Amino acid sequence: MGFFDRVKSTFLHWIYPRRCAFCSAVISPKETICPDCVKKLAWVQAPICKTCGRGLPYCKCRKRYQFCRCVAPFYYEGRAKSAVLRLKFYGRTEAAAVLGAQMYDAVVREYGGNPADVVCCVPAGKSTLKKRGYNHAELLGQQVAALLEKPFAADALSKVLDCPPQHSMGARDRWSNVLGAYGVENAQAVTGKAVLLVDDIMTTGATLNECAKVLKEAGAREVFFVVCTVTRARTLVKAIKMSYNAKSPVGLVTKGIYSSQVGTAKPAGVKPMAQIGKGNHTEPLA
Repeated sequence: MGFFDRVKSTFLHWIYPRRCAFCSAVISPKETICPDCVKKLAWVQAPICKTCGRGLPYCKCRKRYQFCRCVAPFYYEGRAKSAVLRLKFYGRTEAAAVLGAQMYDAVVREYGGNPADVVCCVPAGKSTLKKRGYNHAELLGQQVAALLEKPFAADALSKVLDCPPQHSMGARDRWSNVLGAYGVENAQAVTGKAVLLVDDIMTTGATLNECAKVLKEAGAREVFFVVCTVTRARTLVKAIKMSYNAKSPVGLVTKGIYSSQVGTAKPAGVKPMAQIGKGNHTEPLA
């Protein structure tokens, strides 16, 4: 970088400072997460379940899933949860770059490299796309695919039934709610391939399982998952009870153990791929 480029970069950072995706604190251009969040984020730590991606103390796997395995960098709580909600409901699309980088780190660390031939994402329904204007899982998938240097098939899956959102359902209803909700739109992109599917959260695993099922029916050889967050099993029942009667998409964040402060923000574009660095951490931190 030349002298004038450095001056320009410093000037722009002074006017538009870079902010931590998890707490909005001002950080240096070289940082992706502020030091305070590095310490306070709920990182998923080893030993980790080889199926659901939770730490073994929080794993309650009772089902045989259609996918091989799921991994995640964070638990769905505290600052990680706030970042996901800002991305998902409040137009903070720039957070996808930082969250995607941490998901990339989780893939490389937990899968021991790069397990996929192609990266896909869980699709959004037509009503959701109309309301938000974007699919947050697609934004995360673009980042993960770029860092893995793998093709991204945004059109591999489609949501053929515009069913009620999963966060409004109880545990049992979540499984029946997504039955037949997804279909394969581009079978050529997945046939005979190992597919890495991307989403923001794994709670019961119902959505991931249904997507994996239709991908395998379309000829996918294997289906792996990476999500930004997983719920801890000990808090899952409380989360479902709180969400069951929720009247708005943010009903979960207004009560009890999951309360957090989430502010509104204007939509912003995701940074170009060339500007997106990989995650700061190759090992989960306490």
